[in-house]
Amino acid sequence: MLFRSLLWLLTIPMSMALFAVIPRLVPPTISSLSTQSSSSKLMTGFSENVRLDEFAPVLQSDDLVLNVRAIDGWGHPASLPDDFLWRGMVFTQYLNRAWNATPPYELQGSVRTWPETPPSVSSAVVRFYVDQETPTDNTVISPNGLLWARCNQTDYVAAYAAPDDRVKLLGRRRADEPRRRTLSFLMFAERESAARELKASRETSQTYLSLASTMPPGFAKLRELGTRLTAGLPSDDVDGRIRRIEEYLSDPKEFHYTLDLQRKDSMIDPVEDFLFNTRQGHCEYFASASALLLRSVGVPARVVNGFKGAEWNELAGVYQVRQRMAHSWVEAYVRGNWRTVDP
Repeated sequence: MLFRSLLWLLTIPMSMALFAVIPRLVPPTISSLSTQSSSSKLMTGFSENVRLDEFAPVLQSDDLVLNVRAIDGWGHPASLPDDFLWRGMVFTQYLNRAWNATPPYELQGSVRTWPETPPSVSSAVVRFYVDQETPTDNTVISPNGLLWARCNQTDYVAAYAAPDDRVKLLGRRRADEPRRRTLSFLMFAERESAARELKASRETSQTYLSLASTMPPGFAKLRELGTRLTAGLPSDDVDGRIRRIEEYLSDPKEFHYTLDLQRKDSMIDPVEDFLFNTRQGHCEYFASASALLLRSVGVPARVVNGFKGAEWNELAGVYQVRQRMAHSWVEAYVRGNWRTVDP
């Protein structure tokens, strides 16, 4: 009896240490441009839409979104690169200074589940065990290059939403279910190097590509810039157009990354204000400018919202993704594939 009491006392410090290194998960739905009630500041984090018409200094949230274990094809812990991408929402429509999700009619009938059996393990495939709090908008954060997913809770199903190439959570929250509940997922994905060029799903219709090609009204200066940047290239050189636009926006002599958002001309669209006036902004501005410049020269492009990177927690033995790692990037449609463009 004395031994049991001593053993119980010894477990208390260990439990406290694990609680410290594995903090409570929060749902990945905090808008990166939501004004905080106590100040005029904005907070970084994953968002189910991208609005570019709110301006204030941006604070960085340290809230935990995902706990992840990654296993390689030989059954060993897999190391993740610093720029590893975690996929969330996909946006195809830019209108009224905001990116909006693909209309439901375009996704109707294209949400499907994976086969019962996961893919074969190989050196090109990584197995992920992911813990995420129940998403309020049914968006599941997944590794880029996802091949297969399953929710381990039987009352929910992880489904593939093509042609957006993202994961939706199917199922209805029970009346007696806690408001905050952590769900566990098993996922298989390509190694990140291969995932930078995703094969477009069979549901990628001409209507969908038309959405990803549509320019909003106006934007004369942006169109002129796109034409100037790609001048002299053959009409079929899609790779050259992508490369020139990405190099232009990646040039530190031209543009600077900042979380201190400023406007110089509130009468014009924020993307043009970024390109021609302030020339500084965060990832949502770089992604928006990339997508619209690509569209202006005939390359279908969409914006993806998710996360970039993960921190290794040695004591817990997991990778952790936090709200401050929220990131937006672009995917350009090239010969049946969606290629990552991330200036």
